[in-house]
Amino acid sequence: LGEADGGFRLNNTIVKKYTTCSHTQTAAEAAVQVHGQLPAGVEIAEVLVTTNSYTNEVCGRPDRWHPKGHKTANLSLPYCIAVGLREGGVGMAQFTEAKIHDPDIHAFMQRVRVQEDPEFSATYPAESVTAVEAVDSSGQRYAARVAYTTGFPQQPIDEAGIEGKFRDMTGHLITGDQQSRALEWLWTIEDQRDLGELFRHLVVRPEA
Repeated sequence: LGEADGGFRLNNTIVKKYTTCSHTQTAAEAAVQVHGQLPAGVEIAEVLVTTNSYTNEVCGRPDRWHPKGHKTANLSLPYCIAVGLREGGVGMAQFTEAKIHDPDIHAFMQRVRVQEDPEFSATYPAESVTAVEAVDSSGQRYAARVAYTTGFPQQPIDEAGIEGKFRDMTGHLITGDQQSRALEWLWTIEDQRDLGELFRHLVVRPEA
């Protein structure tokens, strides 16, 4: 709905960059940034995650250290941090059943500590600040702090980002050619007359 100043709520919508819940988007981004700082083969001894009270309450409660499937991993701050730090990504490849139940990832998660920062809570939800600090076995620290990521209203996602996420989330179900044809249809939706054509592009591969 339009606002009095002519703005629209749609412009304040978050398009999630990472394949996880909205409250862990900045945590995932911070973890990926820290991953980019890590030397090859480094051993991480502990990870401190600082966030706002709401994210801490929803995604940092004790049961989040033991996700049972995709839904609970999606809401798990320590899981998102663990895969982001270890693999440099928090996408569909990190939410397979094998990854979610990987004992090495679960062991790494136990090194993750989560705490609230009152200053981060005071700026939420205008900003969703998360800081991640990883400490290696020699005491060297690697850190990143993120208030919002691509897809937040402050940093809108572009068409290439949307296409990239679409391909990441559908690649295990449909072919690359199907993805391209579906995207072409969707980007020209205002000119389309047959909705059924879109769904013909989205028929899941038999082996998927």
